[in-house]
Parts: sequence; structure tokens; C-alpha cells
Amino acid sequence: MTFTNASSKCHRPGAHVWADRFDGERSKLGQLQVDFVARLANSLGVELVKAENLRAMRERPNNPNAVDLLLRGWAAWDKGFTPANVNEAIGDFERALQLDPKYTDAKIALAEGLVERVIIRGGNEAVDLPRAETLVTSAVSEQPDSALAHFVKANLAFARGQFNDMLSELDVAIENDRNFAGAYNQRGVAYTLLGRAKEAIPEIETALRLSPRDPSRNAWEFNICNAHSIMAEWEKDRE
Repeated sequence: MTFTNASSKCHRPGAHVWADRFDGERSKLGQLQVDFVARLANSLGVELVKAENLRAMRERPNNPNAVDLLLRGWAAWDKGFTPANVNEAIGDFERALQLDPKYTDAKIALAEGLVERVIIRGGNEAVDLPRAETLVTSAVSEQPDSALAHFVKANLAFARGQFNDMLSELDVAIENDRNFAGAYNQRGVAYTLLGRAKEAIPEIETALRLSPRDPSRNAWEFNICNAHSIMAEWEKDRE
């Protein structure tokens, strides 16, 4: 028997924010409920950043505070991983940290931006990676349970070709946040790079299940196709 819930919706005054539909076996209702909460959290995370960023720009267009600038950076980030968007985000994160040098979330965000800029071949590895390491090391000392900080450390290890270290940091990130879709995708990437493509596939499938409308979905789909290709599962690539 198949269980299907009605579309679930969240609203803010005058705006439709989120809707989705879940299908699954009635015997797995508990897992569907867990997935519902995770998917809602991931979807609203992106939408609320957009909404709060727009509100801050209306209220303080010429005098943003550090939180406003952090939100502006993440809003630029969610537009897609192009050099222009990443550099725009980095600029906002830089300004946030200048306003508040002790702002841990800004340290994490800026470190992620610097690492990503190197990964997409738009940055200076000799400059950006050491600075990212300094920022994220400081952030982890301040927030040792931050899943995002450990995720950034994993991406830093990826940029340096240290794939075992990458996997270790992703394990910590997921332990701290079981609904961190991006961390599951990256753990799949780590498995693939370590010659464990079969283990990569369920990890990336979990990422897609937890955040099916994620701005990074196209990259995740590429990663799962890559894992199938390595295993010579050509038919899976076309599904």
C-alpha cells in the first residue's frame, strides 16, 4: 500500500513559501515523517535567507549590519556557483567580518567562500586556502559542534587532495547535523575519490531526498552519475 500525504505548505503573509508531496510505503511512515521535517528545514532555509535578505535591504539599504551582510552573502551564494556569485558572496562575508571580527558565522562563511573560489579555479590557492584554514580553525575552536564549520574543513581538505581527511570531517558534520544534505553529497564525493563508488551512491541519494530542490541539485546529480559511470552502470546514468 502506498501512503501519500497532501501537499504541505508554509506561508508568510501574502507569499507562498514551500509546498511538497511525499509518497512512500505506509510501513515506513516514521521515516517519511523524518524526511518531511528534514526537507521542510532545508527548503525553508533557502527561502528564509532570501526573505530576510530582502527585508534587511528594504530597512537598511545603505547601512547594513554584520548579520545583514552575512545574509546578503548567502543569498548571492544560492544563485549558483559561478565566479561572479562566489566573489559577490565573499565580498559580503568580508564586510560582515570587518564590522564584527568575532562573528563566528562570518568566519565560517568566508572560509567556505575562499575554498569554493579555489575549487572553481577562480582564486589564488596559495593565498585563499591558508586564510580559509585560519578562519575555520578559529571557528571550530569557538563552535566545536558546528556542522557547517566541519563541512568547510572537509571542503578545504578536498581542495588540497586530502580525501581521507575530507571524509573524517564530513563524518563529524553529519554526526552534528543528520539533515545536512550537502554533507551527504560531499561524503559521496569523498567515497568516489577514495575508490568506493558503490558507497557513494546512497550518500548522494540521501542528499537528494533531504533537499530535492537544493540550488546544488545539478551538481549532486552529476556526482551520482559519475559514481555509476565508475562502476560501469551505464543504464543508471540515464535514469
